[in-house]
Amino acid sequence: MRITRAWCIELGEVVPIDLARRAFLSLEPRPAAFNFRCSNQACRDACVRVVGANYRKPAQEGEKFQAAHFRHWVGDVHLPGCEWLSDEEGDGLLPGESEEAARQRRVRRKLTDFVTIFDPRPGSDDHRGSEATKGSDSGGSTAGGGTRPRGPREMCDDPGQTRSRDLERLVNNFREAKETLSRDELESLEIRVVNIGHLRLVDYFVPITRAPQVSDSRVVVGGAWFVKDYGQGFKLTPFKVI
Repeated sequence: MRITRAWCIELGEVVPIDLARRAFLSLEPRPAAFNFRCSNQACRDACVRVVGANYRKPAQEGEKFQAAHFRHWVGDVHLPGCEWLSDEEGDGLLPGESEEAARQRRVRRKLTDFVTIFDPRPGSDDHRGSEATKGSDSGGSTAGGGTRPRGPREMCDDPGQTRSRDLERLVNNFREAKETLSRDELESLEIRVVNIGHLRLVDYFVPITRAPQVSDSRVVVGGAWFVKDYGQGFKLTPFKVI
Protein backbone atom coordinates (compact mmCIF):
# COMPACT_ATOMS: atom_id res chain seq x y z
CA MET A 1 0.00 0.00 0.00
CA ARG A 2 1.20 3.52 -0.77
CA ILE A 3 2.55 5.27 2.35
CA THR A 4 0.92 8.67 2.94
CA ARG A 5 2.49 9.66 6.27
CA ALA A 6 5.56 8.77 8.29
CA TRP A 7 7.29 9.53 11.59
CA CYS A 8 9.98 12.19 11.12
CA ILE A 9 12.79 11.81 13.66
CA GLU A 10 13.89 15.44 13.38
CA LEU A 11 10.36 16.84 13.80
CA GLY A 12 9.31 14.29 16.41
CA GLU A 13 5.90 13.57 14.92
CA VAL A 14 3.96 11.82 12.17
CA VAL A 15 3.61 14.06 9.12
CA PRO A 16 2.34 13.96 5.53
CA ILE A 17 5.06 14.61 2.96
CA ASP A 18 3.99 18.19 2.17
CA LEU A 19 4.31 19.25 5.80
CA ALA A 20 7.73 17.56 5.95
CA ARG A 21 8.79 19.58 2.90
CA ARG A 22 7.66 22.91 4.33
CA ALA A 23 9.37 22.15 7.63
CA PHE A 24 12.59 21.07 5.90
CA LEU A 25 12.76 24.19 3.71
CA SER A 26 12.13 26.48 6.70
CA LEU A 27 15.10 25.22 8.74
CA GLU A 28 18.29 27.24 9.09
CA PRO A 29 20.80 25.72 8.97
CA ARG A 30 19.20 23.09 6.77
CA PRO A 31 20.12 19.44 7.41
CA ALA A 32 21.19 17.15 4.58
CA ALA A 33 17.89 15.27 4.87
CA PHE A 34 15.20 14.17 7.30
CA ASN A 35 15.08 10.61 8.60
CA PHE A 36 11.70 8.86 8.46
CA ARG A 37 10.32 5.81 10.22
CA CYS A 38 7.01 4.01 9.78
CA SER A 39 4.05 5.78 11.36
CA ASN A 40 3.00 2.54 13.09
CA GLN A 41 4.28 2.56 16.69
CA ALA A 42 5.47 -1.06 16.67
CA CYS A 43 7.31 -0.57 13.36
CA ARG A 44 8.80 2.67 14.65
CA ASP A 45 10.09 0.92 17.77
CA ALA A 46 11.67 -1.67 15.46
CA CYS A 47 13.31 1.14 13.41
CA VAL A 48 11.47 0.30 10.18
CA ARG A 49 12.62 3.02 7.81
CA VAL A 50 10.62 4.91 5.18
CA VAL A 51 12.02 6.79 2.18
CA GLY A 52 11.05 10.44 1.71
CA ALA A 53 11.45 11.49 -1.94
CA ASN A 54 11.41 14.89 -3.70
CA TYR A 55 10.74 16.91 -0.50
CA ARG A 56 14.05 18.77 -0.29
CA LYS A 57 13.23 21.41 -2.92
CA PRO A 58 10.18 23.60 -3.56
CA ALA A 59 7.48 22.00 -5.67
CA GLN A 60 7.74 24.65 -8.39
CA GLU A 61 11.42 24.01 -9.14
CA GLY A 62 12.29 22.02 -12.25
CA GLU A 63 10.76 21.80 -15.72
CA LYS A 64 8.80 18.65 -14.90
CA PHE A 65 6.69 18.39 -11.75
CA GLN A 66 7.86 15.65 -9.42
CA ALA A 67 5.50 14.83 -6.59
CA ALA A 68 7.01 14.51 -3.13
CA HIS A 69 6.09 11.14 -1.64
CA PHE A 70 6.95 8.40 0.81
CA ARG A 71 7.81 4.88 -0.29
CA HIS A 72 8.83 1.62 1.33
CA TRP A 73 12.49 1.18 2.25
CA VAL A 74 13.69 -1.90 0.37
CA GLY A 75 14.80 -4.54 2.85
CA ASP A 76 12.95 -3.15 5.89
CA VAL A 77 9.99 -5.36 6.80
CA HIS A 78 6.87 -3.87 8.39
CA LEU A 79 5.42 -5.73 11.36
CA PRO A 80 2.05 -7.55 11.40
CA GLY A 81 -0.81 -5.11 11.94
CA CYS A 82 0.90 -2.20 10.16
CA GLU A 83 -1.56 -0.22 8.05
CA TRP A 84 0.93 -0.04 5.15
CA LEU A 85 1.10 -3.83 4.77
CA SER A 86 -2.24 -4.14 2.99
CA ASP A 87 -2.05 -5.26 -0.61
CA GLU A 88 -3.13 -2.89 -3.35
CA GLU A 89 -6.82 -3.29 -4.11
CA GLY A 90 -7.61 -5.12 -7.30
CA ASP A 91 -9.53 -3.71 -10.23
CA GLY A 92 -12.77 -5.42 -9.22
CA LEU A 93 -15.48 -3.96 -7.02
CA LEU A 94 -14.88 -3.86 -3.29
CA PRO A 95 -17.76 -4.87 -0.97
CA GLY A 96 -20.51 -2.24 -1.21
CA GLU A 97 -18.61 -0.23 -3.86
CA SER A 98 -20.34 1.23 -6.92
CA GLU A 99 -18.91 1.10 -10.42
CA GLU A 100 -18.19 4.85 -10.33
CA ALA A 101 -16.50 4.66 -6.93
CA ALA A 102 -14.31 1.83 -8.21
CA ARG A 103 -13.38 3.85 -11.30
CA GLN A 104 -12.42 6.84 -9.15
CA ARG A 105 -10.36 4.59 -6.88
CA ARG A 106 -8.46 3.10 -9.82
CA VAL A 107 -7.60 6.58 -11.16
CA ARG A 108 -6.53 7.86 -7.71
CA ARG A 109 -4.28 4.82 -7.32
CA LYS A 110 -2.01 6.25 -10.03
CA LEU A 111 -1.34 9.36 -7.91
CA THR A 112 0.91 9.78 -4.89
CA ASP A 113 -1.47 10.99 -2.17
CA PHE A 114 -4.73 12.36 -3.54
CA VAL A 115 -6.95 14.54 -1.34
CA THR A 116 -10.52 13.32 -1.83
CA ILE A 117 -12.17 15.83 0.52
CA PHE A 118 -10.90 19.44 0.58
CA ASP A 119 -12.05 21.83 3.30
CA PRO A 120 -11.10 25.43 2.41
CA ARG A 121 -12.85 26.99 5.41
CA PRO A 122 -10.67 28.91 7.86
CA GLY A 123 -11.79 27.31 11.12
CA SER A 124 -11.00 27.13 14.79
CA ASP A 125 -10.89 23.33 14.75
CA ASP A 126 -7.51 22.93 13.04
CA HIS A 127 -6.09 21.96 16.42
CA ARG A 128 -8.03 18.68 16.47
CA GLY A 129 -5.82 15.64 16.47
CA SER A 130 -5.96 12.82 13.96
CA GLU A 131 -4.45 9.39 13.51
CA ALA A 132 -1.61 11.13 11.73
CA THR A 133 -0.81 13.39 14.67
CA LYS A 134 -1.93 11.65 17.87
CA GLY A 135 0.77 11.58 20.46
CA SER A 136 2.77 14.41 18.91
CA ASP A 137 3.69 17.52 20.83
CA SER A 138 1.47 20.55 20.40
CA GLY A 139 4.28 23.03 20.05
CA GLY A 140 6.15 24.19 16.98
CA SER A 141 9.75 23.52 17.95
CA THR A 142 12.06 21.13 16.17
CA ALA A 143 14.45 18.69 17.74
CA GLY A 144 17.18 21.26 17.15
CA GLY A 145 15.34 23.99 19.01
CA GLY A 146 14.15 26.00 15.99
CA THR A 147 10.62 26.67 14.87
CA ARG A 148 8.72 25.14 12.00
CA PRO A 149 5.45 25.84 10.22
CA ARG A 150 2.48 23.94 11.52
CA GLY A 151 0.35 22.35 8.85
CA PRO A 152 -3.42 21.98 9.00
CA ARG A 153 -4.55 19.05 11.12
CA GLU A 154 -6.49 16.44 9.22
CA MET A 155 -9.41 14.27 10.23
CA CYS A 156 -11.53 11.96 8.16
CA ASP A 157 -14.00 9.35 9.38
CA ASP A 158 -14.73 8.01 5.88
CA PRO A 159 -12.78 4.83 5.05
CA GLY A 160 -10.60 5.22 1.98
CA GLN A 161 -10.96 9.01 1.97
CA THR A 162 -8.27 11.64 2.61
CA ARG A 163 -9.38 14.98 4.01
CA SER A 164 -7.20 18.10 4.08
CA ARG A 165 -7.30 21.87 4.54
CA ASP A 166 -3.89 22.22 2.91
CA LEU A 167 -4.18 24.19 -0.35
CA GLU A 168 -0.56 23.54 -1.32
CA ARG A 169 -1.18 19.82 -1.03
CA LEU A 170 -4.25 20.08 -3.27
CA VAL A 171 -2.36 22.17 -5.84
CA ASN A 172 0.37 19.54 -5.92
CA ASN A 173 -2.34 16.91 -6.46
CA PHE A 174 -3.60 18.89 -9.46
CA ARG A 175 -0.13 19.32 -10.93
CA GLU A 176 0.71 15.64 -10.49
CA ALA A 177 -2.63 14.60 -12.02
CA LYS A 178 -1.94 16.75 -15.10
CA GLU A 179 1.50 15.16 -15.50
CA THR A 180 0.47 11.57 -14.76
CA LEU A 181 -3.05 10.90 -15.99
CA SER A 182 -4.46 10.65 -19.47
CA ARG A 183 -6.83 13.41 -20.56
CA ASP A 184 -9.89 11.22 -20.00
CA GLU A 185 -8.66 10.17 -16.54
CA LEU A 186 -7.88 13.77 -15.55
CA GLU A 187 -11.27 15.03 -16.68
CA SER A 188 -13.06 12.23 -14.82
CA LEU A 189 -11.25 12.65 -11.49
CA GLU A 190 -13.57 14.00 -8.80
CA ILE A 191 -13.14 15.72 -5.46
CA ARG A 192 -15.54 16.78 -2.71
CA VAL A 193 -15.15 20.38 -1.55
CA VAL A 194 -16.81 21.31 1.72
CA ASN A 195 -19.73 23.75 1.20
CA ILE A 196 -19.63 23.15 -2.58
CA GLY A 197 -20.12 19.40 -3.03
CA HIS A 198 -18.75 16.85 -5.50
CA LEU A 199 -17.22 18.19 -8.68
CA ARG A 200 -14.48 17.35 -11.14
CA LEU A 201 -11.00 18.37 -10.06
CA VAL A 202 -10.50 20.26 -13.33
CA ASP A 203 -13.64 22.29 -12.58
CA TYR A 204 -12.30 23.39 -9.19
CA PHE A 205 -9.15 24.79 -10.83
CA VAL A 206 -10.31 27.61 -13.09
CA PRO A 207 -8.10 29.35 -15.71
CA ILE A 208 -7.59 33.01 -14.86
CA THR A 209 -9.27 34.03 -18.12
CA ARG A 210 -12.52 32.46 -16.83
CA ALA A 211 -12.27 33.80 -13.29
CA PRO A 212 -14.78 36.67 -13.76
CA GLN A 213 -17.48 34.21 -14.84
CA VAL A 214 -17.08 31.92 -11.80
CA SER A 215 -19.64 32.59 -9.06
CA ASP A 216 -18.56 29.91 -6.54
CA SER A 217 -15.22 29.70 -4.79
CA ARG A 218 -12.54 28.16 -6.99
CA VAL A 219 -8.77 27.98 -7.27
CA VAL A 220 -7.67 30.36 -10.03
CA VAL A 221 -4.68 29.19 -12.09
CA GLY A 222 -2.60 30.88 -14.76
CA GLY A 223 -0.39 33.93 -15.20
CA ALA A 224 -1.24 37.62 -15.22
CA TRP A 225 0.31 41.08 -15.13
CA PHE A 226 -0.35 43.20 -12.04
CA VAL A 227 -2.06 46.47 -13.04
CA LYS A 228 -2.89 48.43 -9.88
CA ASP A 229 -4.43 48.33 -6.42
CA TYR A 230 -8.10 49.14 -5.88
CA GLY A 231 -8.64 49.70 -2.16
CA GLN A 232 -8.73 46.20 -0.71
CA GLY A 233 -8.63 44.63 -4.18
CA PHE A 234 -6.42 44.73 -7.23
CA LYS A 235 -6.56 44.47 -11.02
CA LEU A 236 -4.77 41.86 -13.14
CA THR A 237 -4.45 41.46 -16.89
CA PRO A 238 -4.17 37.76 -17.89
CA PHE A 239 -1.36 36.62 -20.14
CA LYS A 240 -2.54 35.95 -23.67
CA VAL A 241 -2.55 32.28 -24.56
CA ILE A 242 -1.30 31.67 -28.11
